[in-house]
Amino acid sequence: MTKRLKDFFRTPYRLLRIMPWVIGALVRPRMIRTLSKTQPKGSGPLTLLYFSSRYLRDGRRRILVGDLRLTIEWQGKPCDYVEQMYLEANPDVASMVKSGQYRAGLDHYVATGMQEVLEGKRKLYGEGAKPALISRTPGAAPVLGNTLCFFAHYDRQSLVDPYVLVYLHALRDLGCDIVFSSGTLAESEIAKVVPLCREVLVRNPLGYDFTSWYVAIKHTSVGTPGYGAVLLVNDSTYFPFRPTSQLLETMAAKGYDFWGLCDSYQSHEGPRYHIQSFFMGLSPRAVEAGLLPKYLERYESYGSQSRAGYIEAYEYGISEMAKELGLSMGVYCSLQEAYEASTPRGRHKLPIERTNPSIHLWREIISVCSCPALKIALIRDNPEGYFDWADLERLATSYDLELIRSHLARTLGKLPAWIPSRP
Repeated sequence: MTKRLKDFFRTPYRLLRIMPWVIGALVRPRMIRTLSKTQPKGSGPLTLLYFSSRYLRDGRRRILVGDLRLTIEWQGKPCDYVEQMYLEANPDVASMVKSGQYRAGLDHYVATGMQEVLEGKRKLYGEGAKPALISRTPGAAPVLGNTLCFFAHYDRQSLVDPYVLVYLHALRDLGCDIVFSSGTLAESEIAKVVPLCREVLVRNPLGYDFTSWYVAIKHTSVGTPGYGAVLLVNDSTYFPFRPTSQLLETMAAKGYDFWGLCDSYQSHEGPRYHIQSFFMGLSPRAVEAGLLPKYLERYESYGSQSRAGYIEAYEYGISEMAKELGLSMGVYCSLQEAYEASTPRGRHKLPIERTNPSIHLWREIISVCSCPALKIALIRDNPEGYFDWADLERLATSYDLELIRSHLARTLGKLPAWIPSRP
C-alpha cells in the first residue's frame, strides 16, 4: 500500500516538473527555434528543452540579475548573457527598452537578438566589456619580501573605506607586499593606499573580484618568484576579527599547497567541495605548478560571464584547477569542526553539504576556529536571519565595531534594522 501511494504522488510530481518545458514549446516557438541553434559543442538532444526551461521555469529575473546563466558560443568562446553588456553593445536595443517597446534587453535577445548574434548581425558585447588596465601607480610601502598579496577592491562610491585600510594594515603586519587592484577607485583615493602597497592598479569597471585578480596577476610589475606564499584576497570581509599573527605560519606548518580560511560543499547543483574565494593562499609549489597561469587561461577562455558564470568558473573552479594540478588543499577554519560544534537553529540542522560556514556557522568559525574574517554580506543582508548583533558584540574582542557601523551606514544610506543605533 505504501509503495502504491508513493507511486501515485510521484507521477504527478514528475509531470509538474516537465510542464514548463511543454508550455515553452507551445507558447514560445520563436524563442525555442532561436535557442535550438545555441547548442554548445558536445551537448545532447535536450539542449532545446534545457534553454526553454531555464527561461520560463527559473525566470527572466534570475537571468537579468546574473544568478542564472544563458550561454551560447560566440566568436569561439562560451558567452553568458549579461544585460548591461548587451545594451551597451546595442544602442538601438537600449533605445527600444527606454521607449517601452521591450521591458529589458533580455526580452529582445530572446525574441530576435540571439539569432542576430549567431548570424553575425549583432554583437553580444563590445570591446568595453573586456578587462583593461587604466592606470598603474607605484606604491610607497617598503618591500618585505615574505608574501605577495593580490588585493581586490570594490566600492560603489569609488572610495577606500576605513575598514579596508585596517585590512591592509593587518596584511602588512603579516609580512605582505600588496598589489591593490580595483575597478571602482577614484583617482583622489589612490593616495590613501599608496603608503601600504607595492603597486596600485585601476581597471575598467567590469566583472567581480575575479576580474581584479586577473588584471593584477596579468599586469603587475611585481614578480611572484622569491615569495614564500601568494595570497588572493578581496575586501568582502571585515578583517582581522581575530588575531592573525600566526596565520601564515600555521598554514605553512600544515603544508597545504592551496588553502583558504574556510571551505564548503555548498552549491546549487549538489555537493561540490571548494575553498571559499574571499581569502586564498598559494604555496611556492602551487605557484611553480602553474596555478596562476591556469587561472589566467581560464579567464581568457570565456567571452562574457554573468555572476553565476564567475561563481562556476572560479569560486568552484579554482579549487578544481588545484586538484587537476595535483595540489593538496586545506583550510585554517575547518567546516567539519565548526559544524560539529554548532547547534540546530529551530527544529532542524542544515545538512553539511548545504552549509555555508561564513553565513550559517559564523559564530562557530569565530569562537571555535578563531576565523579572522567576518563576511560583510552576513551583517548587511542578514540572510535567513542568521546574524545577531548581540552575538557579534559578545564575540568581538579587539575589532572596532564602529568600522562596521560607519561602513554600512555609508553604503546603505542607513543602518539595517537588525543593527541597533549607537547608544
